[in-house]
Amino acid sequence: MIGVHAADLFNLRLGNRLFVGHDRQCIQQFYNLEIKKAKAALEAILFAMGGSVSLAVLAEALEQDKETTEKLLHSLMDEYAAAGRGIRLIELEGSFQMCSS
Repeated sequence: MIGVHAADLFNLRLGNRLFVGHDRQCIQQFYNLEIKKAKAALEAILFAMGGSVSLAVLAEALEQDKETTEKLLHSLMDEYAAAGRGIRLIELEGSFQMCSS
């Protein structure tokens, strides 16, 4: 699994927002919040769908590229595994699905 930190996702596209003149800490805090929102959206989509959802569909729903979306998904997978939760996120042939542990 790929561990993802906010600094690894510094290329996360955020619409037309421009950060000229902002310090790195301010930008980092904003990205941390956006990453949490994106992960929450992924969890909601996967839970609501009940089955596997393709990476392409998830990326489109987040309005992100596939690479960024996949990093977020793998980060969620790592979080579930590390916490010993009753659910986990699995990858099946380019699609992702939530299931019980």
